[in-house]
Amino acid sequence: MSTLKTINLIHPSGSTNNLVFGSSGQIGVNGGTYGTSGQALISGGSGAAPSWSTIGFTQVTPVATTSGTVFDITGIPSTAKVIIVNFNTVSTNGSSPVQLQVGYAGPTIVTSGYVSATVAAINGSGSSGNNYSTGFYVGYAGLGAGNDRSGSFLLTAMSSTLWTCHGIIISQSFGATMQTAGVISMGGTLDRLRLTTVNGTDAFDAGSWSIVYS
Repeated sequence: MSTLKTINLIHPSGSTNNLVFGSSGQIGVNGGTYGTSGQALISGGSGAAPSWSTIGFTQVTPVATTSGTVFDITGIPSTAKVIIVNFNTVSTNGSSPVQLQVGYAGPTIVTSGYVSATVAAINGSGSSGNNYSTGFYVGYAGLGAGNDRSGSFLLTAMSSTLWTCHGIIISQSFGATMQTAGVISMGGTLDRLRLTTVNGTDAFDAGSWSIVYS
């Protein structure tokens, strides 16, 4: 008895294999596209073929913030609706506030128009806060040279060009917990993030940052 190795199914009106069953049980679509491990087959609706897609969050490799003044994470897909930004003991050698900015193709980094505020509970008592328009502040503006920043920001899309932000940052060296929230509307679809300082010249000297998105 012969062994059937592969089954190819082709629509009568076409010439490309619409569906392929491989000898190891793998399934291919659109001419034998098998996707990668962990992906799922997603419908393209009534007028398009299905495709393989990653389900859940995609992790971006952490980037060290031990030197330099600007860090960009690019390549965020237009399909992303949720981005979690993580900070691990990030610090600088100066007193200019650290901020997160969004951007879109061009490349264009949005440097104004943020409706944002940060409030800090210092040493477990009292609070202080301010409004900011140049970015989402990663920690309270009063943090100085060598003060660490750890925590996460949650960015969520209201549309491809309108994003909200909410996050909690702690600084053990400063003795504070800081909360940031805000919204930004931009002129294009978000595809990048930038970590920098307000003055753009203070150098980062410790820590790392990364994102996951879905």
